[in-house]
Amino acid sequence: MAKKHVHELARIFSAVNDVLDMVELLEDACTQKEIEAIHQRFLVAQMLKDGYTFVEIENKTGMSSTTIARVNKCLKNGTGYNKLFDKYQVKIDVS
Repeated sequence: MAKKHVHELARIFSAVNDVLDMVELLEDACTQKEIEAIHQRFLVAQMLKDGYTFVEIENKTGMSSTTIARVNKCLKNGTGYNKLFDKYQVKIDVS
């Protein structure tokens, strides 16, 4: 069932091609905590790609080492983050 939900969400989000429309959708569909959590994971992924250490990321973001390790595992074994950064040339501001 979860795989079906992921595909359905992907279909919904990919239908929106305007940034402001996406902002409105995310603000309606997600809590501020959920939005922050998703953003933090993208930030951690970017920092790992940029060569930051776990300790540096933990100190800068306040994210747990468990979450950082999970994102790192996804960068090494998954395709989603890597496609975001490599194929789609997305760069997350880590400042």
